[in-house]
Amino acid sequence: MTLSPGARLVRFLRQYGPILRNDNMYDEHIRKSARRVGIRPLAFAHPVEAEVLALFRPGADRPQSVILTGTAGDGKSHLCGKIWSGFGGDEAECAKDDVYHVRPVELGGRTVTVHVVRDLTALPVIDPNRRYADKVQFLSSLCVKLLDASAEEVFRRKPERHPEGSA
Repeated sequence: MTLSPGARLVRFLRQYGPILRNDNMYDEHIRKSARRVGIRPLAFAHPVEAEVLALFRPGADRPQSVILTGTAGDGKSHLCGKIWSGFGGDEAECAKDDVYHVRPVELGGRTVTVHVVRDLTALPVIDPNRRYADKVQFLSSLCVKLLDASAEEVFRRKPERHPEGSA
């Protein structure tokens, strides 16, 4: 059965409301749903979007690590996609199941390696793409570099998803 454009829009808009699985809170599920029905997702400027994106512009004063936290549906993944696209990353690549992306970029007048980790809990213990030796080594490196303003690597992390009511 072929749905009319109006019926497809209504079906898509229902994804923004409460549903049993709660997948509608996650940007990646909304984007997949939008593609499936051929509708562009709703887009709003995040309250801190301009401030966060400015940190990743080539003209930024210095590279900074950023950790985004918040409730599911706050726009963290969407903001990550904008950061990734802003320095030439492929949005389709960032939307794949891989939770870790890395790219050398020019920030603060020098080349730094930017790491985008969408979900630390889903980060494999051993990286199949050999971008890090093991998860413990990777997390140790992240901790050290978060405290070093002169580090040549910058991390951007979105916290893992927690079911409602869990820690």
